[in-house]
Formats: sequence, structure tokens, C-alpha cells
Amino acid sequence: GQTCELPRGERPPYALDVFSGENAPVAYALAWCGWRVEPIDWLLNPHHDLSKLEVQQALSVLVDSCDAAIWAVDCSTLSRAREVAIPGHHGGPKPLRAENAVRGLPSLIGRDAERVELANLFIDFTFAQIAKSVAAGAAAVLESPERSHLWGFQQLKEIRKLPHWRRTQYDACCWGGARKKRQALESNVPEIQALSSNCHHVHAKDDWTPY
Repeated sequence: GQTCELPRGERPPYALDVFSGENAPVAYALAWCGWRVEPIDWLLNPHHDLSKLEVQQALSVLVDSCDAAIWAVDCSTLSRAREVAIPGHHGGPKPLRAENAVRGLPSLIGRDAERVELANLFIDFTFAQIAKSVAAGAAAVLESPERSHLWGFQQLKEIRKLPHWRRTQYDACCWGGARKKRQALESNVPEIQALSSNCHHVHAKDDWTPY
């Protein structure tokens, strides 16, 4: 439950960028700032498959030794975009979760049920590692769209009771994104709150036209 303090001295701070994506932009940004960073994503390395217990155990050991861990869980099953119908198209993505069923709709079957079960495995692991980092005084950052169903998980409600855990909201276009996508970060890093921002740009009306 401590606030994080980055190490002082000659050793560069060490960070994990988990679910970094193929381009790993956060890892690159931290590396430019002098950090030693390890991006973790199966798009980069098939051995980073966090559905496997031995991979989770290995990453958990790295979390114990890092100064900061940034987590950006895949939001394909968590996105509210699934709740928006595509005009004239009846075969689009369907909702997989709801506010009263963040772990998955009870009606899910087949491939949809498997996808949500696998996503929940990643999410549960993520929250367990974040709680451990916060308790140890290391930095932890969690990122997802502002209205993602991720924010409704019970584990996060418990993490929010810990001191120094704060929520920061911003529009992605304020920080280099093309569209006005409302995002949220939750972390125990006070400096993260400086990223809070609201869009004052002019955007095309078809930015969010579904396809």
C-alpha cells in the first residue's frame, strides 16, 4: 500500500510493458528516457503466451524484481464497441459482457465462451500482479478504454481501496492519437495524473462510423 519510489543511483530503472502490442510504443518511450524495458506480448514472441502457467510464473518473478509494470490487457472482449450495432449488418460482433456480468454473459457458448474464459485468465493474472506490486511499493499502471468492462472487475475494486491508487482519464487525441477516444489509466504513480486531458480539436464526423 505504499507509494512507489523509483531507484536512485547508477542502475537504470527496470520496467515491464505487459501486453505491449506488436509495436510496443510504451516500451520504446521508456527506453528513450533511459529505462531498461522488457516488452511482453505473444505478438512479439510466441513464448510470451500468458495462458500457460509456466509463463505466468516466470513473469511473476520478473514483476518481483521490476521498478514498474505497465499493463494493457487486450480489450477485444471488454470493449463497449460491441454494444453498437453496425447499420445494415446483422453479423457484427455481439456483446460478450455486461455491467452486471463483467466476467461474461451466462448465455455465451462455443468460441465466444472460450474467448472470454481465456481473457479472464489474463485479467485475473494481471490484477494479482498489480496488487502484489502496489503492496511492495513498486509502480503499477493499468490502461484501458474509459468505459471498458475491465474497470468493473471485483479485484480492481479491492485494489482501489489501497492508498495512492488513482484514476486518470484523457482523450487519446491529446497525446498523439488520431481519434477522440476516451481512455483511462489507474496507477499508484502520482505523475500519471498530469496526463489528464480533454479534447479541444476538430474531428471528422465519420471518425466513429462503424464498418
